[in-house]
Amino acid sequence: MTVTAQNSIWNIDPAHSVAEFKVKHMMIANVKGYFSKITGVLTRDESNVANSSVEVSIEADIFVTSLELASRAETAARGRLEQLLHPLRGGADGRGWEFGRSIGKSDVFAALEKIDEIDRVENLRFRFRGQSDPDRVVIGPNELLASGEHRLAVKKA
Repeated sequence: MTVTAQNSIWNIDPAHSVAEFKVKHMMIANVKGYFSKITGVLTRDESNVANSSVEVSIEADIFVTSLELASRAETAARGRLEQLLHPLRGGADGRGWEFGRSIGKSDVFAALEKIDEIDRVENLRFRFRGQSDPDRVVIGPNELLASGEHRLAVKKA
């Protein structure tokens, strides 16, 4: 990210980004597709706070039912957390986060309890804006949640 006096500039990472689309075919059916190799730059006007987001990272100990399943459990947990915290496709219902909607422990527990290989989650903490909180992340009314870098310690139940 590059910051100038009025703008933040973000480069789109083509290795981790896709552009999805849906078109109506012959007025009968919707056809979905995507472009997997995209590049671009996003520029945000710093004077417009409605474009703000809060990157949230999660630290937790995940206890697996079997050490043989540890790698699969960790991969599934990371994927579930990134899905949960996606600003546009995240949230409990997969329809994105509302501006100003905070996240709490129960949101994370609900997402991770769906993974069969995980017995339980302990020592969950949120990291955001250089802070750490064991219970929740409170954001402003014009902000959206976004997924950060998660630290998961896998342990045997």
